[in-house]
Amino acid sequence: MKAMVGLVIAILIIFTVTLFWPTTSTNNTTISSSEKTTLGSEPQKSLEEESDQSRPIQLNTPADDAKSEQMAAEYKLLEKARTDLKRQLARIKNEMWGLKFPPDEAKEINEIMLNAHKLIKNPYMLGAFSDVEGIKDELDKVVFANKALEDIKSMIEQQGKSNNG
Repeated sequence: MKAMVGLVIAILIIFTVTLFWPTTSTNNTTISSSEKTTLGSEPQKSLEEESDQSRPIQLNTPADDAKSEQMAAEYKLLEKARTDLKRQLARIKNEMWGLKFPPDEAKEINEIMLNAHKLIKNPYMLGAFSDVEGIKDELDKVVFANKALEDIKSMIEQQGKSNNG
């Protein structure tokens, strides 16, 4: 057993030495004079062309800055809409306290409120959007949820009138 382990270790050492040991021989090839002339006949790049290619690409172009400003402005509208939605949810939750609804209405109200709550639970931050259209789409979702909560508010008012009357 010890001999087997020693043999495996010896093979492993030999393998790593041959694989990773630096070699001193280089592959020098001679170029004939006809090959030199064909290589020399190629037009050489001017220094201006080389410097243009080696120049780093400017990452923040003015168009990107304008896009960022537009996104930030649109995101502020989204944040305001989210806070309005959050307040509306809290108001409706308070008004619904103690009220009983028919099962089909209760299920509809529950679904609408859960969908509205999902938009607020883990909101997308500004960096999650790639363009202004993505922010506008999210804003449309929040506005739609807010309008759906208005419908629930009218259902609550009707239920309150029927309980009082």
